[in-house]
Amino acid sequence: MGDVAVISLNGECSHVVVQELGKRCQEEIQRKARHILLDCKHITVLNSSLLSCLLSRTSEAEKAGINLVLYQVSAAHANQINVAGLNSLLHIKKNFQDAYLHCKNISA
Repeated sequence: MGDVAVISLNGECSHVVVQELGKRCQEEIQRKARHILLDCKHITVLNSSLLSCLLSRTSEAEKAGINLVLYQVSAAHANQINVAGLNSLLHIKKNFQDAYLHCKNISA
């Protein structure tokens, strides 16, 4: 899975966590990973800073030809994303397997 980077998000996504996510995604984009999978299982608070970061990173990844996919997003957080109208911009899958298969199907 050398072409896939998995990044786990944990806890309340503070300013520091959002900055670290941005840095990690940027590193993977520069490394030319083909797919970045974000494990959202342990996110306790989904705030506007994180949503903004996710949108920015998704846009940067797409420009670089990289798929950025979120998985294990809680129902409450998925609802927040939907209410904000971002569900059509962010790729969200149920679990790692679905996220990985999504990426492989795009690559095929």
